[in-house]
Amino acid sequence: MPYIIECITLESLCLFEYFIVSHTQHNNQYKKRIYCLALKATLRCHMLAHRHRLAAYHGHIVAKILAHSVLQLLRYVSYSHSCRQGMVVAGYWPMAGEVDVRPLLRRFSLLGWQTALPVVVSKQPLIFRIWKNNFLLEDGRHNTLNPRSGTQQVVPDVILVPLLAFDPAGFRLGFGAGYYDRTLADLRRRRRGKVVAIGIAFADQEIPRVPRHRYDVTLDLIWRG
Repeated sequence: MPYIIECITLESLCLFEYFIVSHTQHNNQYKKRIYCLALKATLRCHMLAHRHRLAAYHGHIVAKILAHSVLQLLRYVSYSHSCRQGMVVAGYWPMAGEVDVRPLLRRFSLLGWQTALPVVVSKQPLIFRIWKNNFLLEDGRHNTLNPRSGTQQVVPDVILVPLLAFDPAGFRLGFGAGYYDRTLADLRRRRRGKVVAIGIAFADQEIPRVPRHRYDVTLDLIWRG
């Protein structure tokens, strides 16, 4: 019963967000922004707990399924890139119930790709450093782990993006700091769109509509397991 109640609450929040955005005067962007932030904060509490439950029950098997999906992901990437040796795929070090992408990164490495992890630098777009399975890591911001300072910095061709929730339009809900929104906007501008952003999620993290504002960016593909 608690799970059903939570789902109803999430759907109600999404419908409420749609109502607010549709009925607020167009020139009142500040009020829209406040409503959006409040809805996102509420959703994060629900979806973070939900993701922890999904990871506890399905995390190990979903990570294996994801790793075996490497060729499927490569086929998608090939539609927008001429795949070549040495291309860079950036993942993340999993935390707080995120789907573990490290087995997938190892598969990419075996196929000749360079693998990287993100590094948080203040409120700037993320930077990415080369990572291999035997590399030592250091503590980063927000309880993350990242390759040590001095490790080669790279620009990714593909970014695997963690998320708390996603919707059919490709919008995602993250922790709220805006790092991936800034990073994807920056890379798409500098590389004229030639970067592929793939959201990685459990299937049950999908919701009808993620609250969004003008600075929120969409993903190119969402892999769900």
